[in-house]
Amino acid sequence: MHNDIFLQAKNFIMSTMTVRELPDNLQAFLKADAAANQRSVNKQVIVALQSYRDAKLAQAPTVTTPEEKMAAMRKIQNEIARVIKHDPRTDDEIIGYNERGCFD
Repeated sequence: MHNDIFLQAKNFIMSTMTVRELPDNLQAFLKADAAANQRSVNKQVIVALQSYRDAKLAQAPTVTTPEEKMAAMRKIQNEIARVIKHDPRTDDEIIGYNERGCFD
């Protein structure tokens, strides 16, 4: 069992990130939030980023089948059609041409 854990950990790569020009009030907030949750500031930032990612993923539509994709496209088309107001004038009337094909 310990060998399995070692092999999994061996393939797990951690990245490092530097945040420049962090506003003082945000740093103070992170420190206070970390202390309130009994975490290091680093761990608190990781938790906050994971929370943000999870919220974004929850908002993202999960479309997998062609039928679902088509239904999603039709929904968007219907929403656009509801918003667009069609101008009853002809193209010539919109452009400003008269019956001779000239501008008035």
